[in-house]
Amino acid sequence: MKKIGTTRWNSKHHALQEIFHTTSTPNNDRYRYINLIKALHLLGYHEAVDSNTASDTRNLLEKWTNFEIILTSFIFLHIFEASTPVSAYLQTKNLDYIAAWNHISSLQEKMEKLATNFAEIYQKAKKKKRMDGELAIDELPTLSSVTNYKVTTFIPIMDQIKSTIQRRFSKCEDLMKSLAYLDPKRFVDINRGILLIDGDNHLLKRLTNLANVNHEKLIIELKDFAASFESLYLTINADLKKEKLYEVKKLSENDEDQKNQDEEDDFNSSNSENECKYCLPCVFRLLHKYNFHSSAYTNLYLTYKLILTLACTQVNCERSFSKLKIIETRLRASLGQELLEALLLISIEKDKIPNSERIISEFGKSSNLLSTKLLF
Repeated sequence: MKKIGTTRWNSKHHALQEIFHTTSTPNNDRYRYINLIKALHLLGYHEAVDSNTASDTRNLLEKWTNFEIILTSFIFLHIFEASTPVSAYLQTKNLDYIAAWNHISSLQEKMEKLATNFAEIYQKAKKKKRMDGELAIDELPTLSSVTNYKVTTFIPIMDQIKSTIQRRFSKCEDLMKSLAYLDPKRFVDINRGILLIDGDNHLLKRLTNLANVNHEKLIIELKDFAASFESLYLTINADLKKEKLYEVKKLSENDEDQKNQDEEDDFNSSNSENECKYCLPCVFRLLHKYNFHSSAYTNLYLTYKLILTLACTQVNCERSFSKLKIIETRLRASLGQELLEALLLISIEKDKIPNSERIISEFGKSSNLLSTKLLF
């Protein structure tokens, strides 16, 4: 048995689905809940089970046959089904900022609608198969207790969710929409006139104020850069492939011919998967590498330099803390700051390391002690 509270937040949705299926599943088909109750009853009262496990199991059985627990579970199941897709999209790399804001707006509407659907959720939680030991229909909470639950539990939950979404995202609406203008995936829309800069140029003013650049010049540079980006993108992408291939050859120049060939084959086979896509760092790299920032696109370069430091979501920050908990365990409490920082960088930015196994092998060959510890 494992407590749901000790798992990651997105695992709670999966855990509830493992018990109650999805919200669209007919109540008569929710066999997983029945199996859970049967399993808990068997473990709680079987003579072969040790006393501690039996006691914990009986406690769980009492909770999972409590109607208030079931109703609360159904409420959160509805909430998770609306919020999990949005959360998953906000964690993707190179997300589309306009699409991200549309997801957030849609989530707000769903929460507003869900706040008025307590009666429907109550009926779904009420109309389930009754097992031995569960409350009968006449033993279910009275109307006054249901109203009290709605007032003291359901409404505060929904109010907290709506206020949190409003507090965390509403102030970033203009910023996220303005970032969409600088997203290279949207350059096609700018060229076709679908995304109008002149009509909505007030969205970029917040960015220009933060980057301390000229607003009018930024718009002119952005239009010109969007028109020529496609050809420039093909150039930088070809150069990146050559640079990566050169690095692979340089690392393996002292190896046997067969190993060298294997490295190149591995690189070529994986290169299509890791190929640089349209992203903000790619644009910044292009502007810097070809010295466009010195004269042609100075204001645009400074703006990109700013937005790459902005955390539009908390994903990276929360992921860093998750990695910290994994690395700095109680057995590693004496890790020094320098070593801890290095381990965190390796763990968080592992996609930047071209071939970690090869690096470990080369490092292990540097001494007999490391060889016995790192190489198997």
